[in-house]
Amino acid sequence: MPQSPPDPVAWMLDHAPLDDEPETDAERRAVALARADRARGIEPVPLEEVLREFHSTIDTPNGDYHEAMTAKEKLRVRVEELTEQEAEATLDFIASRGRDDFARWLDSRPEDDEPLTDEEREALAESAADIAAGRTISFEEIKREFGYPAE
Repeated sequence: MPQSPPDPVAWMLDHAPLDDEPETDAERRAVALARADRARGIEPVPLEEVLREFHSTIDTPNGDYHEAMTAKEKLRVRVEELTEQEAEATLDFIASRGRDDFARWLDSRPEDDEPLTDEEREALAESAADIAAGRTISFEEIKREFGYPAE
């Protein structure tokens, strides 16, 4: 019996070059989960098996035979097989893909955990008092003052 080629996902996890390391927390979690599964002896499903599984299927509600599933149908099947932890990591990954580079960069920055200085606390108290007393200038007024057109 011919030996099947190695699983491409497993190969990628084991041989990813340094410049192709996961960049987002979601990507790092997904790779960590896959590596943890492999360490526990849970191997990824070989690509040929996945393709065979989705090549033909029966549409259960009406019994119609289909030659191939749509991408969304395939996703629904795979989603049902995920653990809750894998589903959370997958959602994080999907959400991170639609974000722009600047938003990802901002999210990757450490949170500012420095304590406020006495001067900063005084400035915040002063601004809160000004807001409470109505001593504010609208953004529209500032734009007019500096010659920017109103929107």
